Amino acid sequence: MTRFIKRRKKRTSNVLFIVAVSILLLILTVYIGIKIILSATSLMTSLHKANDKSSIKSSKPVEKMLLNIDDIPVSTNSSKIRISGNIMNIDSVAFFINDTKVKEIYPKDDLFDEVVGPLRVGENIIVIKGKNNSVDKEISSDKKQINYNNEGPKIIVNKPQDGEGLDKEEITVEGKVEGNVDIFKINNHPVIITQEGEFRYTLQLKKGENKIHFIAIDTAGNETATSITVSYNPD
Repeated sequence: MTRFIKRRKKRTSNVLFIVAVSILLLILTVYIGIKIILSATSLMTSLHKANDKSSIKSSKPVEKMLLNIDDIPVSTNSSKIRISGNIMNIDSVAFFINDTKVKEIYPKDDLFDEVVGPLRVGENIIVIKGKNNSVDKEISSDKKQINYNNEGPKIIVNKPQDGEGLDKEEITVEGKVEGNVDIFKINNHPVIITQEGEFRYTLQLKKGENKIHFIAIDTAGNETATSITVSYNPD
């Protein structure tokens, strides 16, 4: 009888142990499962919020942007150039000369007026880029071309020769001007030159020594001046 009771108690203990272990395993499984579910839910929520933010950002309306440059000269004799213009909905303005950024500003209003450089001798391409930071968008201006020339025109007088003595009161002055000439004068009188740069000008001499002055100004503003002396000695 005593052995039977002991066996029964032992079986009961084993059952209770198995039940306890099973309950513990069940609790652990449920606990771990809940943590996994919560983590997954949190991850999905974060991704959803990120998508919402991205959607909000991408759906933000693009503000109308404007960037205009005032006219600039086609030629200059300075290595720097003043550029002005107006903008709208632009936070920063960058200036490029021959694809190199030379300056960047952050205008406080809708106008800008800046001196930029250096230019290289010859042709230069100028572009301005404006950026709106709120929508991360950039626009560019039209390309502007400018010629930098710091050498004046060359004046060649073929007739008469410097120091020549003449026996006629009226003479024809002939020669050529090299360079992109905008203004040419002889003794302060405007003279027309041909497409090849040639000129002819008739003038009256006074008795004795006569100074003939020549001035040429190119489109960049460079000026060249020279003179010759002839004498008029009538028979």
